[in-house]
Amino acid sequence: MMKKTFTIIFILCCIYLFANPIIAGPRLAEIYRDGEDWQITFYNMEVLEFTLDNCAISTNSGFSEFNDGIDFFETVTFTNEDLQDSLYIDWESDHIQSYYDDGNGMGNIDEWSFAPIANWSNSINPLFNGQSIRHFEPMMDYDFLVKDSNIEGGLRIKGYLNGYVYDTNNEPLENAIIKFYRTNSWLSNIFLPDTTDATGFFSSETFAKNYEVSVIMNNEVLIDTFLTVEPDSITTVVFYTEYDPVDARDHEIELPASYYQLTNHPNPFNPSTEISFQISDFNDQNLEIQIFNSKGQKITNLPITQSQNHHISIEWDGCSIAGKSCPSGVYLYKLVSDEKELAANKMLLLK
Repeated sequence: MMKKTFTIIFILCCIYLFANPIIAGPRLAEIYRDGEDWQITFYNMEVLEFTLDNCAISTNSGFSEFNDGIDFFETVTFTNEDLQDSLYIDWESDHIQSYYDDGNGMGNIDEWSFAPIANWSNSINPLFNGQSIRHFEPMMDYDFLVKDSNIEGGLRIKGYLNGYVYDTNNEPLENAIIKFYRTNSWLSNIFLPDTTDATGFFSSETFAKNYEVSVIMNNEVLIDTFLTVEPDSITTVVFYTEYDPVDARDHEIELPASYYQLTNHPNPFNPSTEISFQISDFNDQNLEIQIFNSKGQKITNLPITQSQNHHISIEWDGCSIAGKSCPSGVYLYKLVSDEKELAANKMLLLK
């Protein structure tokens, strides 16, 4: 699974580099908390070596340039001692920005915001002492909480979410699906869902982040909540649901997503690809293919015309619902029946 994740990341980095020329300046690679003190690491987005003389940083407490002559090669780690003016970081609520002067004045290069989990989609959890926030890849938009003995030490970027799920009778709920979401990140489509055992227990090791977590049974969302997975630690939760197993036996048994054999060819593709799937009985279902970009935004939907065939195919021309050509990137496509998701898969548009 990790090999697959890094393969996707490599492909996306190549796409990003092709479509977006590198902008010189300091990217925020890591911020480490040591009590009320801090250490920050910049990542050099420019191939050439230079110093921090043309760089600056700000927090809500103020703005500061750097002392003269600090070398800035691939990375550089600094503290208040390296600044012309000391800066304070409010770990509960602060906005940190990096700047670079390319000869036309100081311009903003990168930023991070700290805020409580209520604003998780736009910000970072307040750091505990001894934790840091680190970009998994400085050029892309995915970052994780890190537990570190110090900023140069071994990285621990994963944690466990353990828990139990119970039905309406307070009995263990077996085969419930625990799914992680990050609505502002394509990573939400990488983490595999977990399933409860006969005791209702589940244990998921995943990257330390804020997540929307859903408990799903027979395609019905029983619980939807927000949780934080802390690095190098175990977060334990208990979910009590209104699921009634007796009532559920009166309903039709859902088919697994793999049954529909949802695929596309070619993949990667340019400019179009053929999406195909298998279905045993069309009946009066309102079937369609829904296509989303890596941010989770719906791009278009492709209605399926009723057919007597069990194997159905439909072409996507790589355009949005407005007819605009979509950029290179990873896209998620779903087979949907009457607003219920039956299966999903990913495809890569390469131009």
